[in-house]
Amino acid sequence: MVSAFSVTGNGGDGDEVNDDSEVDPFSKLSDAQSSSAMKEMENAISGMDEENPDPRQMGSLMRKMCEMTGEKMDGVMEEVVRKLEEGANPEHTIALDTLFPLSLRRTLMKTPITKPDYADAALGLFNSDETEACIINDSAGFVAQRILAMIINIGCSIAQSGAATPEDIDKAVTLGLGYPHGPLSFGDTLGPDRILEILLSVHEVTGDPRYRPTPWLRRRALLGVSLLTPQS
Repeated sequence: MVSAFSVTGNGGDGDEVNDDSEVDPFSKLSDAQSSSAMKEMENAISGMDEENPDPRQMGSLMRKMCEMTGEKMDGVMEEVVRKLEEGANPEHTIALDTLFPLSLRRTLMKTPITKPDYADAALGLFNSDETEACIINDSAGFVAQRILAMIINIGCSIAQSGAATPEDIDKAVTLGLGYPHGPLSFGDTLGPDRILEILLSVHEVTGDPRYRPTPWLRRRALLGVSLLTPQS
């Protein structure tokens, strides 16, 4: 649904890091271990083409560095490294939003380093049959995915609170806001498991509590039942 190369890390609030051990992975090693690790890294780098590095070598190098220093990769970084090891090149990568039918609209996403000519070529290809297509910059998830997943999650949160029944929540949104679907029925249409996956991915990258899946959504997605299923 979302390319690993189209997910950016959480940069925080720009606070300075004063502890060198937090930014230097070799600080945890002894002098002998650090010297050996640096020599191994230099040997690996010397075998790479600096002008056109092989993504598989880059992925292998990143994994080897983590193994040598004991650093653990999070889920997003693990997928990025795996993609590199498979030969995927982030400079030649474009993500495609497949949550909605491609016959209606196509949204593409660049990575932070996608080459402009590749982005232009991809946009031209997906515009070639006159179906509207657009391309967005690198983001932790596609725009429509993030907005809809959050609306559906809010509907689930209200249902979880017991303030209204699932059916009444949907009626309030369709009648009061003029939406074509209520949040819970729309979540069923798109797939609760897919909405859960979007929220988990965006929350992992951003840490934003707005994308934390509610228990109502989690349980129903994992059980494979409708989001309109009332609490028994």
